Amino acid sequence: MKTIALYGLQAIVGLVALAAGYAKLTGMGFMAEPFATIGLGQAFLTVAGVAQILAGLCLLFPRSGVIGAVIMATVRVGTMG
Repeated sequence: MKTIALYGLQAIVGLVALAAGYAKLTGMGFMAEPFATIGLGQAFLTVAGVAQILAGLCLLFPRSGVIGAVIMATVRVGTMG
């Protein structure tokens, strides 16, 4: 039962990552403004969006969840850094 709950949580995080990546790729204001404020341009927004979509797809499949988590962590650290 615990394993099913973890896979379910992983899938939910994957769907959220897909939605956030899509928002970044389409240049929605609430995603683009923070990048512009800290001086990162459209190119970094596109790279972050693609990486986030890739991570979301990896998180949807249990066997590639670790890869997706590493990509998500890299995007988060890269954006904060």
